[in-house]
This record gives sequence, C-alpha cells and structure tokens, in this order.
Amino acid sequence: MSVIEQHKHLEAIDRDIRRTMDVIGSVSQFAMLESNIQRNFVPISVVDLLEQTSRIFEFEACRKGVEIDLQIEPSIGTINAEKLLLRRAVENLISNALRFSPEGGIITVMAKRAGGLISLSVADTGLGISDEDLPRIFDFAFQGTDQRLPCVHGEMGVGLALVKKVAELHGGRVAAMNRVDRGAEFTLFLPIAPCALNAASPAQSVTHSSYTSH
Repeated sequence: MSVIEQHKHLEAIDRDIRRTMDVIGSVSQFAMLESNIQRNFVPISVVDLLEQTSRIFEFEACRKGVEIDLQIEPSIGTINAEKLLLRRAVENLISNALRFSPEGGIITVMAKRAGGLISLSVADTGLGISDEDLPRIFDFAFQGTDQRLPCVHGEMGVGLALVKKVAELHGGRVAAMNRVDRGAEFTLFLPIAPCALNAASPAQSVTHSSYTSH
C-alpha cells in the first residue's frame, strides 16, 4: 500500500470514528430529552446562535466547495431556550445540509419572525427529499429509501429526530419541504422570548453574510 493509499485509508477510518461518536452522542442526548430532568431555559441571541454554529462548519464547507449563507433579520431578538440543545439541533440541520450538498452548492441558514414564532431554517441545493420519505423524515431511526442519495456509513437516522424533539421541548414544531428550485428546507418554529416580543419591532431588511470556499 502506497503512502497516499495509507493516508486515504486513515482518513476513512477517522471519518467513521467521528460519525460513530456523533451517533452515540445523538442517541445519548435523545435519551436525555425523553427524561423528565429539569431544563435550564435562558434568553439566547438568535444572531449569535446561528453565527457561532455556522462557523463550526466553515472548514468542511470550504473543503467541499460549499457556501454557507446567513440571512437573519437584524432585530430578531432572543429565544428562551436551553442553549446546548438548541445549538445541537441547528448543528444537526447544517451538518445534514452539508452532507447532501454538491460541490458548488449553497446552504442558506435563515431566521425570521413568523407571527408569534421565530423560524430557524436551513436550506440546501441538493437533490431534495422524495415524496415517499418526506412524511417520515423526522422519525427516529429513519434512514430514508431514496436511492439517489448516498448511503453514509454509521448514520442511524437520529439527527433529525433529535431536532424534532428539541423543538417540541421548547414548545415549538418542525417542518420539512422541497424547494421549488432545488434542494430541501428544514425549519424549527420556536416561541419568541417574552422580553423580545415587545422590545423588537418587525424588521423588513435582512442581514446577509457568507462563508465561502476559496
């Protein structure tokens, strides 16, 4: 085996280890969400949450040639949430979008007001979700039946189920849809924190920022 082949083999092993650890972490967190332990809900800046979470994926996105575009209403305010759980939910959505985005694709992370709720959405430019899979996409351990999509070793269909559970824990809900142009969009609808409901007026403009490969 050549040095290049050895390097590729070690990279594959490393990816499998990281994916396995991620699955274990997701399953453990899902079990904790099912328990009745006391939650620590605090006001969280939506802008900070999405900016910080998106930065985690900068390197992988650049390596894959994918752009992460943030579209956040500047006066969107805060959400009453358990920070680590909500951050993990957003991480799962961005990771999922990155996994199925082709080279040159765009992942759009959006936040806006929708009535008495704040919607957090992650959209990609991949192949989208088959009509057969769409109703079950948030089910625990559902891995999909779409043969167009690559099978990812180590995946157990836990990530999106965890997103749904986190949303429900915060009094919210989730939705998934195919975009008209291309790709899929996943959204968390979460209650606006009471302190933000009156403090911030509806914003018309949108703040854009991007992490782009070079």
